[in-house]
Amino acid sequence: IAFVTSVNHEVRTPLTSLAASLDVLSDRFAADLPGGAAKLVAMASRNAERLLMLVNDILTLQAIDQGQRNVRMEPVSVADALQEAISTNSGYGLGAQVNLVCDLSDCDQNAFVQADGTRLQQIFSNLISNAVKYSPRHGEVRIGAACLDGKVTFWVKDNGPGIPQEAGERIFERFTKPVHAKGVQASGTGLGLALARDIARLHSGDITLRSEPDVGSTFSFWLPIGGSVQAKAA
Repeated sequence: IAFVTSVNHEVRTPLTSLAASLDVLSDRFAADLPGGAAKLVAMASRNAERLLMLVNDILTLQAIDQGQRNVRMEPVSVADALQEAISTNSGYGLGAQVNLVCDLSDCDQNAFVQADGTRLQQIFSNLISNAVKYSPRHGEVRIGAACLDGKVTFWVKDNGPGIPQEAGERIFERFTKPVHAKGVQASGTGLGLALARDIARLHSGDITLRSEPDVGSTFSFWLPIGGSVQAKAA
């Protein structure tokens, strides 16, 4: 508990301030900065956001391990959740020259799910960042949802190298060993997919994987349809 408190106050707080300051600098003064300086500020901003997400992931995993299942369920708009995921992670995709695309063709745009909105975005951020890392330059990552049989299935699809069949479950383990050969394996902590699955299970759901070598991977998770704007405002 002392470690978590220390990380929260000594790392997350100043990192949040740093990320916010870089965002303000980029938004207000990017046009006045020399080209090279603007690129450095943008890179620093992206890296600060990734570090902040890592710290939040560690703190979330620690809370889950301690039984602090602080999931605040409320009606969440499916369309809004997907748009927020695109907006939040577009900078990371831009830095890797990967385009993020929202696909709502198989879902009612007025649909709601019962979920913790903040935790839901953590799932998206981890799945999207993983998909971006394995996508080729100028490729795309598609994020969408399908409404069927009283539930909404969210999915994140890339066109990367795919995941070996024998590693289909191992990739969800914390600090898992690399599953790809050198030159294909992307760097990372090995926490993102484990956290995404833990959060999905806090919602009484799970994450599944469908992958094909040299075609890509699709991660999916479902939540029950429920709620409305009126219920959320109540």
